[in-house]
Amino acid sequence: MGTQVPLGAFAEISRTKYEVGRQSQAEALGAEVELARNAEARFDLDRQLAEGESELNALLNRNAYVPLPISAADLRNPPAVPSGTATLAFALANRPELQTAHAKVAAAEAGLQMARREWIPDPAVRVTAMRYNDSKDAVSEYAAGLSFNLPWLNVKKYSAGTREAASALERARHELQAQQAEAGRLVRDQIVKLETSAHHYQLYHEKIAQLSVLTARSTQSAYESDKATFLELSTAQRNAQAVEFEVIDHLFDAQKAAAELRAIIGAEPDTESSK
Repeated sequence: MGTQVPLGAFAEISRTKYEVGRQSQAEALGAEVELARNAEARFDLDRQLAEGESELNALLNRNAYVPLPISAADLRNPPAVPSGTATLAFALANRPELQTAHAKVAAAEAGLQMARREWIPDPAVRVTAMRYNDSKDAVSEYAAGLSFNLPWLNVKKYSAGTREAASALERARHELQAQQAEAGRLVRDQIVKLETSAHHYQLYHEKIAQLSVLTARSTQSAYESDKATFLELSTAQRNAQAVEFEVIDHLFDAQKAAAELRAIIGAEPDTESSK
């Protein structure tokens, strides 16, 4: 974020005060220790950012090494919270699990129609050519016949087939309804998760982070004029740094929630940055 007060400035102030006898050597060394700790914390933050970037790329089906297309505007504004009704409608039309469930219902309906057609008599026409040994003709006469299968004479067989097809259709419809209900639950929960992360980010970014930086700067001024101790200064700095980390965590949570929502509703992966 670049909003916190540099600890290097604190260390320099501490060294200057020590040189003019306004501070002990222990306090000057303490400033150097805090500076080293700050550098280590920055290193850990960079690692966390790299891990978060890889996780988001995995959720979007992109190469882990592709940089995320997050601009300065993205850092000020997390992903927008979409409409629940519109998002659910999109999920019902595009979620792969629902498309599979619809295909099963269509297949079961076709199976039931075929089972019902088995009850319809199927006429068959047969024509036979006959030739007698003492006949000079290639064909002496023809015999034609018409036959019908009578499914009503085997009611148990055809009834069982129809019942089985009807049960398969009922199971497929129940599965579709269950998938639709599950899609609604997942969409609602994920939108709430995105909304919560975005709210936390805005609160920390626009208010808490600004206040923590102001506190650190005010403490720095007080420390320079010997009105605050180094302990108070380092505490204010650590608080500002901790808030900065939380801002980034909330931003990542919002970005992750948006990526997970795309996977839930069946949206195509964002491949713009992977080209």
